Amino acid sequence: MVCMATPAASYLAPPMRLCVCLVAVLLLLPACRGNRLPVPGAANAVRTPTPATRPAATPKVNYPTKFDVVRDKNVRLTPRALGPVDRWLKQPQWIIGETVDVYASREYFASMLTFNVRPGLVQKRETEFQGDTIITLTYVGASYATNAMRAPRVHIGGEQQRPDARGRPSTGVTVTARKAIRIRMAKTKDPSRPVQLRIVARGKAVHGKQDDVLRRGEQLEVSGALRRSNGIWWWIPVQR
Repeated sequence: MVCMATPAASYLAPPMRLCVCLVAVLLLLPACRGNRLPVPGAANAVRTPTPATRPAATPKVNYPTKFDVVRDKNVRLTPRALGPVDRWLKQPQWIIGETVDVYASREYFASMLTFNVRPGLVQKRETEFQGDTIITLTYVGASYATNAMRAPRVHIGGEQQRPDARGRPSTGVTVTARKAIRIRMAKTKDPSRPVQLRIVARGKAVHGKQDDVLRRGEQLEVSGALRRSNGIWWWIPVQR
């Protein structure tokens, strides 16, 4: 038996198939979108591209300088350049004389001086000479009472000035005079020697380190200067 489609049946078949397809699409669409809710205005929103995250640049460290010497050009001394002076000052030593003259670069040593001024025994006086500061410590007590504790004394040391077990400075140079100490804090003018220290003890002078006496004489000198050679700064000590 052969079934032949009528003209009416063939005309309604395509719309029916189209309706079935639309219903299937509407049923599958929520499953594809998930449970997200529509956002108002999302259709018109413009997405801004997110810039790539870059690691923060390491800031450049500018090491502070102790001082600048200006003479035709700037001489900038960094902590690394001043290292030889700091290391020399970490070796404790002392020098004694009837009178002692100290010549020191003001820019470096001004903050490293510790004075021993006993009221009624030691008189301190400051004056200015040619742009330099002159500090004089004079013993005014009885001559027979002069000793290391009462006499004029100045300690030239670095940042570490902790005393040892016997109360003595563990770093720096201790200068003692039986009569007077004159300290000239000089402004640096020579770029080739930006840091200088010169200590001259006169009259029964004694120079030593801790408990050891190294030298004796009528005049002794302990000095040094910071100089540059082959691109490196060196501290050149001198003993006379």
